[in-house]
Amino acid sequence: MSIEKMLRDLGKTADQVALTLLYFGFTGQRCSVKGCPVIRYINSDPDVAKWGGMKAPRPGVITWDDLQILDPICPQPVAEFMKRFDAGEFSELVRV
Repeated sequence: MSIEKMLRDLGKTADQVALTLLYFGFTGQRCSVKGCPVIRYINSDPDVAKWGGMKAPRPGVITWDDLQILDPICPQPVAEFMKRFDAGEFSELVRV
């Protein structure tokens, strides 16, 4: 499955993205390059993991782990979720 499709399938709003991640058990850490719930979701795909995984150097930006080139593949609802999660919303998704 493509990363773009995985991200689009999370939902059409930031709230839907949060619900989807919660439903599938993807929790994470705020302001974490590799620990964001969205990144943990993407990196759970074996094809992505095979290529070294992804990271989020800042909310709404997703890149390949070993590249410095930013790839603008993050849909607006996912970017909004990431920003709101890092700002303190969606506490049910914080991994303890």
